[in-house]
Amino acid sequence: MSYSIGAVTLPSAPSRASKRNPVKVETFEIDSDLPVLIVPGMSAVELTLEGSFVGDKSTIETNYLSPLEALKGTEVTVAFPDSRYDGNWILADFSYVELNAKQISYKIKLLKGSSHIVL
Repeated sequence: MSYSIGAVTLPSAPSRASKRNPVKVETFEIDSDLPVLIVPGMSAVELTLEGSFVGDKSTIETNYLSPLEALKGTEVTVAFPDSRYDGNWILADFSYVELNAKQISYKIKLLKGSSHIVL
């Protein structure tokens, strides 16, 4: 089973995936009463993936960290075995933390809209 984000195939499944599909809410304040809430539409769908890379630091850098950094701000195709998150997403953010000499945790934030325009 492979878990791929663009041209990068993760070595294992993310340990955590969280998805949000918030709405845009605007408020109109009214004196001495609760505000009027106006919902003009949906916000972008957000998918956050978290996990760890384990192994030789230079191999992790070459195979995962540098390629994922290079994908920030681009449209990527996500393909997971269960296909729940498959499709085209914008890789909005990628961050990582070195936990020790052999383990690096990561967080990938993906966004999906009705269409994507990348300049």
